Amino acid sequence: MKTLNNILLVSLLVVLLIFISGEQGCDMGGQGNAQTTGIDFNLISRDGMLSSGQTLQQKQTFHVGIGIQNYDLQSHNIEVCVRDDVPSQYSGIKEDGDCQSVAIQQAEKKEVTTGSGFTSTSEQIQPATREIFFPEDSYYSYSGLPDLNENYKGKLFVSVRYPEVTRATATVTIPSQEQPVITSDPAPIGISLSKSNWPEGSIERINFDITLKKQQDADISLQDFSESSANKSYFNAKLDDKQLDCTIAENPITSNIIDFKDGMVIRCTTTMDNTNTQSHPFSIMMMYGVSINKEFTFNVQTKASGSSGQGVPGAGGGGSSGAG
Repeated sequence: MKTLNNILLVSLLVVLLIFISGEQGCDMGGQGNAQTTGIDFNLISRDGMLSSGQTLQQKQTFHVGIGIQNYDLQSHNIEVCVRDDVPSQYSGIKEDGDCQSVAIQQAEKKEVTTGSGFTSTSEQIQPATREIFFPEDSYYSYSGLPDLNENYKGKLFVSVRYPEVTRATATVTIPSQEQPVITSDPAPIGISLSKSNWPEGSIERINFDITLKKQQDADISLQDFSESSANKSYFNAKLDDKQLDCTIAENPITSNIIDFKDGMVIRCTTTMDNTNTQSHPFSIMMMYGVSINKEFTFNVQTKASGSSGQGVPGAGGGGSSGAG
């Protein structure tokens, strides 16, 4: 009898473990696990390419290679620029920098199945990739640097900018108190939506609170990328194809241009007849420019530093990156 009880206990434990494993593997709404949105990039580390922290000899020729990844579900035309902080009399990258404009294809959504027995399926973003190289038809090198007792410390600046269009949609039921579920592809600015509504006789008054939050470390501007357009974006919200009146901290939005702040809330209001329960399409469109800036450190060996035993290729400080 004791043996039978032990067998039953073990069986129950096995079933419990399987159940827990299955719960952990359940599909949570099909959300992808990719954390990156928009465009990202990195230096290409190959022979003849400048890499972060590298020490160059004077007159050593090199190229700058940029590997670009697009996590958006839309293609982009992007501009990529490189420059350095080494004075132009020592050669290197020309004073005003080098730029190239290229196109990159859209990312792909792929379903990935994990687990065995109790399996789960999720969507993952497979980015499109592209490589570009600077300069296009020659090479860079440094020469004539002053004799120092240490390596000359330089910085490489890489910037990518491109126009972005973000669309979000939801179905709104009036006069229901049910919250709408907003749908949007991954984008540098994420959009969330909440609704409040109450009756005023046969009219339903509705408030939409729209929260905008950056999903990547990037600078936002209008698509002309001018200094005066920094931290601005085009914004338009519609219900039943009718443009809504929207405010930011009770200040009306004019000409559909907003001063973007990370985490900001936009309130849009309208009224509708509430005698019948109906569903209505709700949409948001934003158009803005995205700029991503990264910097990487490198060294150039000088005559004095080389004679003192410094300047071993690959030595020196590491690279750093971030939006400027």
